[in-house]
Amino acid sequence: MLEFAGNKTRDQVRAQCKAAGVKFDDSKYKQGSDWTLLSGGGAQVLWSSWNGKFFGTTDTGIEFSSDSGKYDNEPWMQALLRFFYVERPSRAAIARAEQP
Repeated sequence: MLEFAGNKTRDQVRAQCKAAGVKFDDSKYKQGSDWTLLSGGGAQVLWSSWNGKFFGTTDTGIEFSSDSGKYDNEPWMQALLRFFYVERPSRAAIARAEQP
């Protein structure tokens, strides 16, 4: 199971969006909202850089939220989690790195 050490910054997410060709619409954020709209390929995600939460719809109409574990094992949700959160190294990886 994926574990995360925290949220990515707005600059990190913006750079990822640019590299992936995802639209990063922060016009509401600039007006005082906590939310930024990301969209591409028919999917839309509202993301809060303040608390790292997100929700939206996939290109096939599936509604999702970072607060729900319903889709955690789906590859597309795992990709979203990695997109917005800093992944924590697994315990096995840490143990390997500590070995002489």
